[in-house]
Amino acid sequence: MKFRKPLALVLGAAIALTPLAIGAPANAATTDSSVNTQDSPNFADALAAYNAANAALATVAADVNAANAAKQQAFQAANKAYKALTQAAQAGRKLADKAFQVATKAAKDAFKLAMSIPGVTADQKLAANNLLTAAITGAAAARDAAYRALTLPQAPAAPVLGPKQDKNPKGGALSQPSPPAGAPAGDKPKPPNGGNN
Repeated sequence: MKFRKPLALVLGAAIALTPLAIGAPANAATTDSSVNTQDSPNFADALAAYNAANAALATVAADVNAANAAKQQAFQAANKAYKALTQAAQAGRKLADKAFQVATKAAKDAFKLAMSIPGVTADQKLAANNLLTAAITGAAAARDAAYRALTLPQAPAAPVLGPKQDKNPKGGALSQPSPPAGAPAGDKPKPPNGGNN
């Protein structure tokens, strides 16, 4: 199968300059300002922060002497770290999607340009179509690999809280209510109907 020189140059340049062919990472494939990576944390950093917060939660939850407030505070910190991790994963997925779109658009544009050259033979069309399919398959594989790298761990589990402690400032047993005024000190108060049943 012989390619004409213009067709080979167009297809070769277009495929070689796609982000997948030059080995660019998925997040470097786009310069679109709609994907802002400065506001979202890096996934690896967010994962490390979540793992540390979740380990602290597990330590506090395993301590039987830990106060409920400490357990709730550790859970809230782990939950906050998990939300940041989720946002970082969403930002990473957005970058992977954008890289896929850029790569497929470049491959399709190269294919259209190659097909627009006059005198393209059937073999050349087949070769161009195979290159287009290979470029789209490669872009999809790169996107899927990026998705797998952004897999989220399980969300933090709420700790089991101990029983609420009484708010008795004296620390002793609660006292019985005092008898009404005017009642003798050892007698039970009379019912309101005079004791008649």
